[in-house]
Amino acid sequence: SAKVEAEAPPGSGPHELQVLLLSTVYQLLQSMYPSMKLGDVEGLLNCMHSMYDKSHRVLMDGLVGAAEGGKGELDDEALHMELEAMSFYLQVLFSLFAKIEPGLTPPAKGETPPLGSDAHVLLIASAAEYRLVSFCLHVLRDYLKVHEAAEAGTQMAQAIRKQLTPNVVMLLQGILQFHEPQFVRHLQGFYPLFVDLMHCDSKLIRQTLRDIFSNRISTVLQQQQRI
Repeated sequence: SAKVEAEAPPGSGPHELQVLLLSTVYQLLQSMYPSMKLGDVEGLLNCMHSMYDKSHRVLMDGLVGAAEGGKGELDDEALHMELEAMSFYLQVLFSLFAKIEPGLTPPAKGETPPLGSDAHVLLIASAAEYRLVSFCLHVLRDYLKVHEAAEAGTQMAQAIRKQLTPNVVMLLQGILQFHEPQFVRHLQGFYPLFVDLMHCDSKLIRQTLRDIFSNRISTVLQQQQRI
């Protein structure tokens, strides 16, 4: 963080420095993860999630106030940070999780493969799975709550929903690209949320969900019928 602050453009405030730090962590994870220890990768992922979580709490507190009839003013910087952190975090996790191709088995628990080896990359990818699925479930549930508040007429929720929708589309497109075993393994958790999201106003969300239902879920059901 000290290096980021030293290299920041003149006049950068706290918000700009946070965004720059977030971008730097993202670039490190994208380019350096094969040569990093698992603990170091998880530390950087924790940093990204912490930046998301802080801004998310600010927004949700404001949304609760707005729903209860208070001012509930939208914090633009918190919204921007939440969206940036969410986007970077999802991109890194989807990229890591995709390394577990069908037929590949991550190292057993307790094994420490050499840094940079294929086994080490699989170890990192395997560790990213729980983070990715948990975060996706969290984002989709939160989006449904925001959508409900927006439909109830809360202007702050309407503004958040508009800005949040592109990230939700990206998330759903990422799930659409899961390898078959990954998709089947996590479908039970995602399915009820997919059904609820079909009632959202966003055409892009509904279209992506149609692709998921027609191209992925229907295939899973057909395979189960053959068994």
